[in-house]
Amino acid sequence: MKKNIVILGAQWGDEGKDYYNFQLINYYRVNSISYEESFKKLTKYSALIQSMIVDIPNFLKNIEKNNESIMFEGAQGALLDIDYGTYPYVTSSNTTIGGIISSTGFSPFKIHSILGILKAYSTRVGKGPFPTEIFNEISNALLTKGKEFGSTTGRNRRIGWFDVVAVKRSIHFLFN
Repeated sequence: MKKNIVILGAQWGDEGKDYYNFQLINYYRVNSISYEESFKKLTKYSALIQSMIVDIPNFLKNIEKNNESIMFEGAQGALLDIDYGTYPYVTSSNTTIGGIISSTGFSPFKIHSILGILKAYSTRVGKGPFPTEIFNEISNALLTKGKEFGSTTGRNRRIGWFDVVAVKRSIHFLFN
């Protein structure tokens, strides 16, 4: 899967455009891009997304100053974490508590409680080990009733019995 990203707030300037085009040509072996053309396209979108761009560490600091609660949510299971998961069948980021710290700049010393939420059955999208996978009418019912479809691809998730071993492993590296 090809991923294209733009880091919001990154400044290109004259030096930046040369740097990024050097990378595109020499490392990725693709054509350079026009800074002016890209700038025009991005400027059109800037009005739409400007209000969504925030300095996350400062945003969280202000919430904390006002004694407001902060809740972080992870959307993927611990065993998909790039560092602790069942590599190579993982996602490209940290899905455990480490992801909160590395992606927001929030201090681990300010996290007061962690709540892990589990389903009564297991699921997985794509390839990878899945020792409790089931292939029968129960898996079909859970797939339908639980709306177990990949959020990006729409593919059916694989369904399995509740996996105590996987849960114990996740708890071990999350809470010990």
